[in-house]
Amino acid sequence: MLLILHGVVTDEQLDAQISKLLDGQFNEHGTLGLCVICKNVSTKELSFKAIFSAGKRMKKATFRKNGKLAFVAKSTVSFGLAKIYQKAAAVPDLDEMRVVRGDALESAIAWMNVEDFSGSIKHQIERYEQISEYSVN
Repeated sequence: MLLILHGVVTDEQLDAQISKLLDGQFNEHGTLGLCVICKNVSTKELSFKAIFSAGKRMKKATFRKNGKLAFVAKSTVSFGLAKIYQKAAAVPDLDEMRVVRGDALESAIAWMNVEDFSGSIKHQIERYEQISEYSVN
């Protein structure tokens, strides 16, 4: 799974994304996820409460066992928000989540063992980072 957050992100969008992940579509253990928070993301409509709640809800996700999730945060604020999510979603004895800064994309890709998709991942990120937050609704 690849999730690229850009433009304005709201509490409602985060809630909808978590609901989609938990709806049973992703039941297989060992699911890999990469969430890139672009430099043009706006979190002014995203609350701490929504982030913490999303993390708590994700504790129930069965697909996390033997899986990996990496957050690549391209700004200091998004790094902090991803760390809040990581803390809320932490499950004892399950160390499958990493939060890294934007310059560590390659190491996140290597940790997840998806180097074969590196070019495609970078291409998608570049596309979304070129979009101005003013043109995203």
